[in-house]
Amino acid sequence: MVTPQINPLNKSLLSEKALNPNWVTGFTDAEGSFIISVYKRANAKNYTVKASFELGLHSKDLAILYRLKEFFGCGNVSIRQTRKAASFSVGDLDSLLNVIIPHFKKYSLLTQKKVDFDLWVKIVNLIYSKEHLTPEGLAKILELKSVLNRGLSKSTAEFTNVKALDRPLFLVSSLKRINPMWLVGFTDGAGSFSIGIIKQGNDKFQVRPRFRLTQHIRDAYLLRVIGEYLGCGKVYIRSNGLACDLEVSNFPDNMDKIIPFFETNSLVTEKLKNFKDLTLVAELIKNRDHLTPEGLAKIIEIKSNMNMNIICVNDFSFYFVFLYSLLAILFEEAQ
Repeated sequence: MVTPQINPLNKSLLSEKALNPNWVTGFTDAEGSFIISVYKRANAKNYTVKASFELGLHSKDLAILYRLKEFFGCGNVSIRQTRKAASFSVGDLDSLLNVIIPHFKKYSLLTQKKVDFDLWVKIVNLIYSKEHLTPEGLAKILELKSVLNRGLSKSTAEFTNVKALDRPLFLVSSLKRINPMWLVGFTDGAGSFSIGIIKQGNDKFQVRPRFRLTQHIRDAYLLRVIGEYLGCGKVYIRSNGLACDLEVSNFPDNMDKIIPFFETNSLVTEKLKNFKDLTLVAELIKNRDHLTPEGLAKIIEIKSNMNMNIICVNDFSFYFVFLYSLLAILFEEAQ
């Protein structure tokens, strides 16, 4: 792992104003992790217990990680070049106690990650008081870690008598807890903007702008609250029962609610580009340009450049639409 140079294309991001603290918490709710590592070094008598806070992203959003480092005034940015993944991490106890913990106590997390944070804080305090150096303190840490994130790892397999704890549940009490910049940060991490093209009949196509937020099934309730806050959308449970989505695919809702919200409260990451593409398509639909071969071809061009150039449509609809639009344009020019 190495500390890289900033992508020249993203250098301008570093000169922008400081990140909004609510955005930081929303982004953490989507992408952050509160980590406790318990392991024993070779020939060591005692276990080492380390706490850290981490945010991981695709390397294309590397500049955001540097802005997070600037926001907190601590931590390190690193990149795994073979995976195109980058991360911002804070591991020194002083920064965790005096910077990270105070921030998230003032600007509270809203997903079930709030439970992880509360458990993590208890462990950090045990480390600070050096209780992790005692058998009793280590046992308490393992109990808390057993319900933190993914639970205990293989490195603690020898501890067979760890007391099983019930994981608490956190529920957002009301819509008042949703701060618009928290939602922007959450969307920058867990959201997506896309365009759906569905064939209807021999020569008709339905074009749908789509806004989506995806979370673990345990945060289905929060997605419903967000839907109420936005005044639109429906929550769907995925077939595997492990994840859920808040989806807004109704054109009037995207045009009248989603687009105005994110125009007023601007996205920060590369997803801003996808949002701008969605607004372009929405305007084409509003003007009924999608009903013409030229307009449909323009939408296809915009769609092909969204979401890292990944094209995802049902069956062969995308390619059929593309060929239809191209042939229609050529036919008109030949007349």
